[in-house]
Amino acid sequence: MHVNDFPFGELLKKTWGWTYKNKILWIIALFAGSGGYFLNFIPNGDDMNSLTGGEGSVATALENTKAIGSDAPFILFAILAILALVAVFYLIGLAARAAIISGVGEINSGKKYRFWKLVGGGFKKVPRILLMGIIMGLPNILFLLLMVFGGWLGAWYGITLLSVSGLAFLLYNIYITILRHYSYCEAILKEKTSWDAITSGVKIVNKNFWVVVVTALIQIGLSMGIGIGTFIALLIMAVPFVVLGAIMALGLGALGMLIPAILGGLTFVVLIMALKGGINFFFNGFLTNVYWKIEK
Repeated sequence: MHVNDFPFGELLKKTWGWTYKNKILWIIALFAGSGGYFLNFIPNGDDMNSLTGGEGSVATALENTKAIGSDAPFILFAILAILALVAVFYLIGLAARAAIISGVGEINSGKKYRFWKLVGGGFKKVPRILLMGIIMGLPNILFLLLMVFGGWLGAWYGITLLSVSGLAFLLYNIYITILRHYSYCEAILKEKTSWDAITSGVKIVNKNFWVVVVTALIQIGLSMGIGIGTFIALLIMAVPFVVLGAIMALGLGALGMLIPAILGGLTFVVLIMALKGGINFFFNGFLTNVYWKIEK
């Protein structure tokens, strides 16, 4: 379908209606991704300082090797515990994503969904979409090996290999980010195997490339707008708590400031969680609606 003829506005309005009417699913969506993944590899000042000398330099780290070695069992346990926690939340996120897509499918077909049935069905789909992630991630191993090899070679040909493989890595992962949801829909809504879902998703994306690119740009634009709006709204909402804290501080001192701070913090946490759940549901619903329009 041509970009100029694609009903983006209609699908956004339709998805907003679903989002507003199905707030219970925001709870599941809170744990699901919204369709995009962003990584930040920009080092901060302390990172650079540790590499270039000065405080926290490599020399200082080497001097503390014995101390670190004595704490090795604890450090290893902490690392393993963190990795296990990350893995658990990652799997929960996959299950939630599958549950939301299934829920959107039932809403679209006019069926009455059951909350816990969606959750259980989401976890049943985890092995399939986990395998999809592994398959789609395999080419990154090759790209990373080529980048490392190019850096090791040095000279102009090594730098060329490093640059080309680095660019290929970036472009591939942008493509996979766009592809992921459409392949998930093939696996979850059409019960396809991991490999078939990926290949079908590739065909859908390639055939409707500019539609999915514009869809991704709309998602990015809306995310930025929502982020700015949320920041401004939170600043405005903070004013009453700050004023209340100042007034109570006159009579109760530091304790008077603590009470509004706790109330304000709890209020903000609840609002942010609700907003995240709603946004995740909306974007998953929007991408799924786009999928239904272009997969035919």
